[in-house]
Amino acid sequence: MYNYQSVVFDLDGTLLNSRHQILTENKAVIQNLQSTKVDIYLASGRPHQLMLPYANELGLETPLICCNGAYCFDAKSKDIIHGRPLDRNSLSALLTFCKPLDVAVRIISPKHIYLYQAAPSFQQMSEWERTREPNGVPTYQQVHEEQFVSFAQSLTIYKAVVETKDLAVLKALQTYCDDHELNFTQSSQTMADITTLGTNKAQALSQLLQAKSYDVVDTVAFGNYSNDIELLVSAGLGIAMGNSPLEVKEIANIVTTHHDESGIYDSLCLYF
Repeated sequence: MYNYQSVVFDLDGTLLNSRHQILTENKAVIQNLQSTKVDIYLASGRPHQLMLPYANELGLETPLICCNGAYCFDAKSKDIIHGRPLDRNSLSALLTFCKPLDVAVRIISPKHIYLYQAAPSFQQMSEWERTREPNGVPTYQQVHEEQFVSFAQSLTIYKAVVETKDLAVLKALQTYCDDHELNFTQSSQTMADITTLGTNKAQALSQLLQAKSYDVVDTVAFGNYSNDIELLVSAGLGIAMGNSPLEVKEIANIVTTHHDESGIYDSLCLYF
């Protein structure tokens, strides 16, 4: 008999299908778990503005684990908790390093995502946001380069995102981050997240659970990419999606089906 007290889901590539939707059967089983007092958490590379629509759809009241654990957001109080912002001097130096490279950079503050170069993922996410919240204030804000640099130096920034098709540039950025004590985590083949050293979804979840006297070993975690590895390893049961790369599948306890299929539903029915 299993006695898991909480379940945590990554969003993109995990709980969300290829159309950025939660499958009907997954939504039903999650809401049923909530009715039995199992805590449900969302843990994503996204900021809270791009997570809230899904939290509201599921009827969640638990804090959101945002920007790969760089901060947690309490939707009821609208407060940021357990924040780990980037050091402004480190961020400014990173932007200086990125300037001559073929890389698009965006920075994430508590209110907006700022960028001055468009990138494919920016177009996709901004279109999704317009469709989902047509009357809302856009989270993405395209600004002039001077404004971008000014915001990086003056605002609280929790994460920088770098995007390029040049894998050599991504490797150079990873080396830079390793040398300058920054956390570099790839979130896709062409994108990586840069946060304060030691930031990950597992440490953020652990802080949230400690407040309830829960333990991470009593948690089931679902994920699909390298920014989920710490979470899958620390959870009592780490479940990788079928669309995960091999290195993620190898560290998980079990592997379920593709995120366009009902693997989450099947797994939750098995363990709860």
